[in-house]
Amino acid sequence: MVHNFAITNKKIDEFRYVKFLFLLYFLFPLVLSAQFFNQKKDWFQEESFFNDSTIKENRIKKISISISNKKDGESIKKSTEKINYEFNRNGQILASKKIYISSYSIDTISTLFQYNHKNLLTSRINEFNKFQFKFKYFYNQSGTIIKELKLDAVDKRYDTLYARTFVKKEIGTGYEISTLNEAKVAFLKELYTAVGNTVTVRNSFYKNRNFTEYKYFFLNNRIETREKTVSMSKKRIIREDFKFIQNLLDEVSIFKDGILWLKRGIIYSDNGFPENIIERNNEEKLIRIYKLDIQFY
Repeated sequence: MVHNFAITNKKIDEFRYVKFLFLLYFLFPLVLSAQFFNQKKDWFQEESFFNDSTIKENRIKKISISISNKKDGESIKKSTEKINYEFNRNGQILASKKIYISSYSIDTISTLFQYNHKNLLTSRINEFNKFQFKFKYFYNQSGTIIKELKLDAVDKRYDTLYARTFVKKEIGTGYEISTLNEAKVAFLKELYTAVGNTVTVRNSFYKNRNFTEYKYFFLNNRIETREKTVSMSKKRIIREDFKFIQNLLDEVSIFKDGILWLKRGIIYSDNGFPENIIERNNEEKLIRIYKLDIQFY
């Protein structure tokens, strides 16, 4: 399933979240602003997968996504699932919400984002039922993240669940960021490198050989392929190929271990904004239709 919001992230994702969000931009050419979609992001998750600059330039306030499903041999059925994204005037995401309505309940998973005067993310709050977690981020004068706190925000005590500090070191064609625990012991490292037309981000633990690696392949100054390799108990590779028509993202093919898993086609309105994303899921044998409703300031 591609539409999966998680309150408690896996360790390797939880510790790389903001560092990846801010620091990866320094390795990428600034050529993505003309695109509506951000090819560095996973789609339909808590983060916006739209380009901040495009949202800002077009004064977009909110994007609501409704979903319909069609299984093979059956008629189209409207899903009870919805996803909403809200933005500030700088194009940054302020809130995301996933709503799932069943015959028994209405489940809502929300994420709130706050920024400082330098437009740096200072906090992220995840809410789901009775659970609420707050992440706080701290930076040095140059805008590099140096500390992260995770708090249990269910009550006003804001119990600290963990505190992490980050140390950045320049190496070769990129840099390495070490994540330290409360005892100032490094347990996770991230290596960012840019060689030729390829940007690589590798996340690994010091005590074992497990890793997650992202590779971004550029052609004509835009990302043509994104490849994610996860090596835990076994190795898995997910590759995304992007196809463009008249400089607009037209099609995304997603392969799991070399086998076509998802295929997405984007339908644009006459004014150039996406209005539908048609997704074929070969594993589930269904077509999923995402309808985008865009509101402006």
